[in-house]
Amino acid sequence: MRWAKIRPVAVGLAESCPKGITASTESCVHRAAYQATSTGAIIHTHSPYAVALSLLEDGFI
Repeated sequence: MRWAKIRPVAVGLAESCPKGITASTESCVHRAAYQATSTGAIIHTHSPYAVALSLLEDGFI
């Protein structure tokens, strides 16, 4: 993915988790954290170890 194509996406807290286009596959989890706690921000990263583990769990490697 080219960095120029990456854009921030607003995720509303009032509505339920929408079907279709989302900020990430974890948008619903992020929304639940905001709603249930006093969380002010969520930093979403893709560390190499987490990515490798997810690929293993999904059967890609």
